[in-house]
Amino acid sequence: MDEIRECQPEIPGLYVSVPFCRGKCRYCAIPTRATALPPAERYRDALRREAAAARGPSSGFGSIYFGGGTPLTLSAAVLGRILEDMRGIFSFEDGVEVTLEANPGVLSRGDLERLAAAGFNRLSLGVQSLDDEELSFLGRIHTSDDALQAASWVRSAGFRQVSLDLIYGFPGHTIGRWRRTLDRVLSLGPDHLSIYAFTLEPGTYFHAAVREGRARLPGERDLLAMDEAARERLTAAGYDYYEISNAARAGAVCLHNLRIWRGGDVLGLGAAAHSLVSGWRWRNVADANAYMKSVEGAGSGAVGIHRVDGEGTLLERLLGGLRLDEGIPLSVLPNGDEQFAESIQSLVADEFLEAAGGMIRLGSRGRPVADSVILEVAAALGAQTG
Repeated sequence: MDEIRECQPEIPGLYVSVPFCRGKCRYCAIPTRATALPPAERYRDALRREAAAARGPSSGFGSIYFGGGTPLTLSAAVLGRILEDMRGIFSFEDGVEVTLEANPGVLSRGDLERLAAAGFNRLSLGVQSLDDEELSFLGRIHTSDDALQAASWVRSAGFRQVSLDLIYGFPGHTIGRWRRTLDRVLSLGPDHLSIYAFTLEPGTYFHAAVREGRARLPGERDLLAMDEAARERLTAAGYDYYEISNAARAGAVCLHNLRIWRGGDVLGLGAAAHSLVSGWRWRNVADANAYMKSVEGAGSGAVGIHRVDGEGTLLERLLGGLRLDEGIPLSVLPNGDEQFAESIQSLVADEFLEAAGGMIRLGSRGRPVADSVILEVAAALGAQTG
């Protein structure tokens, strides 16, 4: 895909975190605040202050990504003003990709028209499922009709691209229902799809339910079948997987996320945002109130600032690069350590990894459990370097 080759990690991206939601989904462990009345203007002012104190790139940002939480909890008008604030403080490349995460339950046609007019050109819509029973079970606040309606509005509103998010493999999920959702979603003709294997996160409703025996996760065979069903249907419909959970039509990859997976610089603003800039990594405090107080007092909400050294750079290359369909060159892995080599060979033999053409990437069994495989590679690297 030409646009993948053209995504240059040296052109940085800007991430804006909006940590508010109307409600908390049963699977979500993101540090967000559930509220219908967020402190919108105060939070906007904190973002503006943090941005003004930050050092922007001389060449301009190549992408902007508004994530959450649910950014539209702040309203389309406030989000438009925040984007205008960022344009007044930083410079941006021509044709910059401007992505907004949105959920059907808090989205209207008027919102989309205002957002497009403000400069947002890519929408990531959190559909998750098109089965009403599943949506209710997951704790979503929208229905399948809401999702279908929102998807139909995006094109007429003037957005350049639309991406839909889906989840598979949650407790009680079946391959039959998953195939029906895939078929319905593909009939909408989105430019991009993010298809995530369900992750059991500590502190969530589902974590407690599974631990207490009130819910049961699908087995490995079912997860593999769901992954294969998605890949077969998307490939037949003209989509290319470029990352373990993301597939796109030609010209529609998410450049912002691709930049992150390739280890490019990203400046993060807002509560819980993470940054990697010129070899320095930090995160902002997660609680929205604490973040606003910190910025109001010190101009920054950053904590945990540290320099990424050679070992850390390699680890981050592994964590991001193994997610990509292209994988990473075998040449970047350390050699000469028998224990590390055995760990990699074992993962390849068990089809969690595959090696070919001088590259190493996730194998068929590794894709549905990608986080665990990548962590195992990282642990083996830590043992080798330690």
